[in-house]
Amino acid sequence: MASAAPLSDEMEFRRIEDVGPAWQTVALSNSYNSAVPVCIYVTASTASPSALPRIRNIQSDSFELKIQEMTGGSNPVDNPTPGTVHCVVAETGLHTLADGRTFEAFTVLSDRTTGSANGGWNVADFENVSASVSGSYTSPVALVGLVTSNDPQPTAPFTNDCDTRGNPPFFSGQADGICVGKHTGQISTTRMNETIGVIIAEAGSGTSNDIFYNFFRGADSPNGIGTNSNTGYSVSADFDSATATQGGEDGGQGGWATLVGSDPLANGFIRISVDEEVVAGDTSRTHVNEIFDVFAFRDDRPVELEAEKTQAVWDPSGVGAYSLPGQDIAYTLTVRNASSGPTDADTIFLVDRIPDEMEFYNGDFDPFDADPAPVLFSDNASGLTFSYSSDVGYSASPGRPSGMAQCTYTPAPGYDPNVRHVCLAPGGAMAAGTPSPEASFSFRGRIR
Repeated sequence: MASAAPLSDEMEFRRIEDVGPAWQTVALSNSYNSAVPVCIYVTASTASPSALPRIRNIQSDSFELKIQEMTGGSNPVDNPTPGTVHCVVAETGLHTLADGRTFEAFTVLSDRTTGSANGGWNVADFENVSASVSGSYTSPVALVGLVTSNDPQPTAPFTNDCDTRGNPPFFSGQADGICVGKHTGQISTTRMNETIGVIIAEAGSGTSNDIFYNFFRGADSPNGIGTNSNTGYSVSADFDSATATQGGEDGGQGGWATLVGSDPLANGFIRISVDEEVVAGDTSRTHVNEIFDVFAFRDDRPVELEAEKTQAVWDPSGVGAYSLPGQDIAYTLTVRNASSGPTDADTIFLVDRIPDEMEFYNGDFDPFDADPAPVLFSDNASGLTFSYSSDVGYSASPGRPSGMAQCTYTPAPGYDPNVRHVCLAPGGAMAAGTPSPEASFSFRGRIR
C-alpha cells in the first residue's frame, strides 16, 4: 500500500502514520508555490477520543501536522490517540490532471466561528467563496480543511451551499455555490482567525501518473461514530488513501469527517463516520446521517528495485591481503526500493552467479559474530524477513535459475566449486520510504 504519490506536479496524496499531539514535519513529493493540504484523521476505534488534524507552517516541500482533541467544559484534557492521517495536497490555482480532469485549490480567511452554541449556524458566519471558483464543473466535489493553527484550540471545518445548513456545496450544481467556515460544535467560545483551504474537482474516476483516483459525493448515509461506526461507502477498488469532508450539517450539533477502524480502506469499502466533540454534557458522539465528498487514491505504478553487487578482499584481521589465488573474497548484494510503494509480499527473488574462477564457501561467513550461516543478512528499514534455512538456495547448473524450485543443490561443507548460483528469496513486502529502504546479503568465495 503506497503511503504517498503525486498524481501530477500540482496534486499528491499522503498517508502519515503515528501522528500524535506533537508537531511533526511531513515531507512532500512535489515542490509547490502555494500548497493547500486537506487532511482527515483515522479514529482507530470508538474507544479512541475524537480528534482533529491540525496544520501549520506550510512550505514549498513540507508542512507540519499533529492531532488534537477539541477540549472544554467536561473534557479539559487533550489526550488524543496517535494514529494515521490521510491528506490531499494541491497547488493553489486551476489545474488539469493528465487524463483531463479539472481541479483547483485556494484559501480564504475565516474571521468568524459558529456552531450550535456559538452563533447557531448563522449564515453571516459563513465565508461565501463561490466567486473564487475558477473552473467550470458539471458535478463538483470539495474538500475543506483548516491550514493554519493560530488558536491553541482546534475548530472543525464545515461547508454548505450558502442557502441551507444541511445542504452540501454545489447542491444543485456549480451555480448553487459553496460556503465554508469553522465551528466548535456545542462549545460556546471564541476562536482566533484561521485560514481555510479548499480543493475542488470534477467528480469521477480516472488515472493520472499511474495513480487511479475516484472523486465522488457519497449518499446521505454515514452517521455518527457513536451511532454506528461501521458506516461508509462501497467502492469498486482497494484504495491506498482517502480524504473526505462532511458536506452540510443535518444534525445541528456539529461534526466532522473521520475514517474509522484498523483498516478503514478495506477492499471495496471506505469506512467513514461523523465524529463530534465530547463536551457540553454530550459524550455520545451520536449523529444523524450526513453527506461526504471523498477523494480516494490507489497507486498503480510498478515497483522498481535497484540492485548492486560489491566485492572486497576478505581480510578480517587487517593484515593487508591481496586478491591472489587461495584468498577469500566477500561479495555483497544490495537490493533497494527507490519506488514510492512497497513490493507485494514474498515476491523478491535474487540470483548471483559465482564467477568461474571462484569457489563458494559453505561455512560461517563471519566467525567473529554469533551467526554461523554462510550468508549474512543486513537490514536497513527494508521490512523484509530472512531465514537462512528457508530463504537461501543453491544451484550447480550453468543456466540461471528462474525460481527457488531450481535452487535445490546442497553444497558440500567448506569450499564447493560446484556451486554456480546463490539464490535468495527473503520474506515479506519490501517497504518504500525516504531514504530508500534496502537490504544486503553477503557471502564468501575463494579464488582458485
